[in-house]
Amino acid sequence: MNRTIHTHIAKVCRFVALCLAGALLAGCAQTTGDTASGTNAGGAGDGAVSDAESPQAAEAGLTVVFMNTGKSDCILLRTPEVCVLIDAADEDDYARIKDELARCGAQRIDALCVSHYDKDHIGSAGLLLRDFPVGEVYGPDYTEDSAYYRALESAAKSRGVPFIKPENDTREELSLGKEGRLTLYAPKLPEYDNDNEYSLIMELTYEGRRFLFTGDALKKRMKEFDGDQDALKEAYDVVKL
Repeated sequence: MNRTIHTHIAKVCRFVALCLAGALLAGCAQTTGDTASGTNAGGAGDGAVSDAESPQAAEAGLTVVFMNTGKSDCILLRTPEVCVLIDAADEDDYARIKDELARCGAQRIDALCVSHYDKDHIGSAGLLLRDFPVGEVYGPDYTEDSAYYRALESAAKSRGVPFIKPENDTREELSLGKEGRLTLYAPKLPEYDNDNEYSLIMELTYEGRRFLFTGDALKKRMKEFDGDQDALKEAYDVVKL
């Protein structure tokens, strides 16, 4: 899995500087792990962020936290109105996720959006549903024969939480309050050879800033969406591949 976060530096350096100053965070005073500089985050000249770091980006009213969960994924989106999680990392990452939610004062998860159903993206999903009020769960339109998927599905059903799977070649829009939205793009095809290609691709827009979260989408899925990584880096302030 490619866990590099690509940033278009000309757009992002001022944006990340706000994060480093810590003056405009909403709901969170800090995040766990290290905060990475947009100009040299992790030693790479293009602004890549290594697995060892847990960067955050902050704009007035918005906090985005890339949790430091090793080779798994969990991203927290926090606005004054809404708390959203993208993916739920591994089962053994649950304590870190729970701590981050507590740090941000989040007592409710308005939406849990899982890109796909691999263990390193849904490992803590069942536990989150057990311990937190969750408004809705979103995921791609397929099933996975795994204990983690069954735990997610069972927990959603037992708690009465809608488990929404956007149909192929459609999109869902989630409000992040009056200033933002999260758009979930479903895969175009009903079947793929690799489960990673089922990934929901998610676009966050907030006060003119644009983030793209691609799950584990591979070449075929990315080509469906846009196809050109250089073009994506030009179009978005942050692209998480």
